[in-house]
Amino acid sequence: MQKDSNSEQPQAKFDIALVKELSKSYPSFKDGRIDYSNAEIAPIVTCFIMHDNKIFLAKRGNKVRTYKGKWCTVAGYYDRPLAAEKIALMELMEEASIAKEQINKMIKGAPFSYTDKDYGIRWVVHPFLFLVNSRKITLDWEHEEMLWIAPDKLSQYDTVPMLDMSLKSVLKNLKHI
Repeated sequence: MQKDSNSEQPQAKFDIALVKELSKSYPSFKDGRIDYSNAEIAPIVTCFIMHDNKIFLAKRGNKVRTYKGKWCTVAGYYDRPLAAEKIALMELMEEASIAKEQINKMIKGAPFSYTDKDYGIRWVVHPFLFLVNSRKITLDWEHEEMLWIAPDKLSQYDTVPMLDMSLKSVLKNLKHI
């Protein structure tokens, strides 16, 4: 995990309210998505995939802008004024080719924010856990390797910042179902 990341207390606005607010200040791509390229704050979804009590990890490739070579899970910018769940499902399909039919259950964790001083950005993280019925995953261009691990082994990997906090958030809610 990055050493210069600071966890912060949750802010007042998360989910769609924050995205709508940011869409007024940041530029957009031609397709309408918010362009967070030079943003000081960026909401994201982090989507853990679990099958048979193992979680999926992917190693970020050299073509991505941030955290090259770090282990992560499916993640992406929350760049449209849609429900966070919809953005998470879109990211699952885009990065891992996981269709809705493969998902048995979706669990939402508590959103949080942290500032990464190395990148000069405050990430607003919306964590999710998806219980799936198979390990069939097809990686997109963003990742170069993948593996399945026991959740308690996450600390053994060089991950993107605060991935452990996202995982704890969703696993806590998994225990309540």
